[in-house]
Amino acid sequence: MPLDRLSGDYIVLVRKKRKLFAEIARSPAYFHFMLRHSASPRLPPRFARSFNALAKSATIRRAPSFIINVITEKGAEVNMFEVPQDKIDFYRENGFVQFDDVVTPEELEELREAVGDVMAADSERSTGQSPNGAYYKVLNQKVNAWRDSAAVAKFTLHSRFAEIARRLSGADGIRLFHDHALWKMPGDSKPTPWHQDMPYWPMNKPGALSIWLTLDDVDENNGCMMFVPGSHKVGKLAGINLVEPQNLFDYAKGTGIDQTKPVIVRMKAGSATFHHGLTFHYAHANGTDKPRRVLAVIYMPDGTTFSGRQHIVTAGTAFREGDLLKGRMFPVLAKR
Repeated sequence: MPLDRLSGDYIVLVRKKRKLFAEIARSPAYFHFMLRHSASPRLPPRFARSFNALAKSATIRRAPSFIINVITEKGAEVNMFEVPQDKIDFYRENGFVQFDDVVTPEELEELREAVGDVMAADSERSTGQSPNGAYYKVLNQKVNAWRDSAAVAKFTLHSRFAEIARRLSGADGIRLFHDHALWKMPGDSKPTPWHQDMPYWPMNKPGALSIWLTLDDVDENNGCMMFVPGSHKVGKLAGINLVEPQNLFDYAKGTGIDQTKPVIVRMKAGSATFHHGLTFHYAHANGTDKPRRVLAVIYMPDGTTFSGRQHIVTAGTAFREGDLLKGRMFPVLAKR
């Protein structure tokens, strides 16, 4: 096949017995091929010449996103992520950022089924909420869903999302803290009040962040998120009782953050936000007749230490205050 020929949704390069598959056009809404981009230093050297030749010869209609997957015939995968600098700048200034279409339609269906199975199952590996509790009206949540399902783990542990988190945060390495399926149930649903995440996490220093990947279209009617831009700069405040909430802004008096207009983030299914652990955020109640489904994953910079605070994912472990949060439950997912 000629080097510069597009075959359907794929560009396939054939070099004798070696094939290089660049999945760059399957869904232009989330695969990004930058024609100006020369071969990354992380691309295997033996592929660099072919890759650069393709970059000079191919024409792609649209390139609005940030990822190229390069897969060899042996199955080894190299991910090159192009997170635009304006996204990084926006995140660091505002404490949150939105990415559209971070999964394919096929992946979205796979993830919906996998997380639905986990939510329906009883397990000692993941932890959920009782439907009779008051918290259930705020969130039907299951922590460590990845431990119950290889299909969920595929997404929770995927370097695609972890590398975005690493680049946004500027960390040298990113570890998993935990994932959680977040269903906002229909019917007698309550909003998730304004809060920061960091006060609940047993970490000594800020820097952790979350991806909030929605499996449904979200707006004010079914539980979309709101963020207060720049609120991550206020610092760590008190943890809020999500069932009987205090007013988070009372703890921020004198900072001027109460004068900042919150941003409503409406998204299509398969899109995501990343937000800093100190960013003020809120989710609307679900007034529809269907659950609002989200998979959230919390990432922490490699080198994060344990604060000693009680938390469901560190309960029963041997961690002592000041210990590095690491090991099989907190794997490294992305490195510089």
